[in-house]
Amino acid sequence: MRKILKIIGIVLGSIIGIIVISITALFLYLDHEMPIEHRPIGEYTSPDGKHVCYVHVSDGGVTIPWIVVAQVEGKGILGKRKIYVVEHIDEASVIWVDD
Repeated sequence: MRKILKIIGIVLGSIIGIIVISITALFLYLDHEMPIEHRPIGEYTSPDGKHVCYVHVSDGGVTIPWIVVAQVEGKGILGKRKIYVVEHIDEASVIWVDD
């Protein structure tokens, strides 16, 4: 009985693994075949000049028509950090509230 349960567990685990790998491969293929379009809105420097906010509109793919993304980089930040993401809009305005 234990052998049968062990075999069933291995088969189910293998099937689930194949499904996960297949879905991942499909998404990677679609991401490569349908690149996301980025339209820059602007670059905005903070009042103290230490940070820069980059804002662009991205094509959200099949389910979301447009996404506005704002990323900031500067002193104390490794790379660019997303600080604002809103779906279903295609324009935005930027105001620095604080340094």
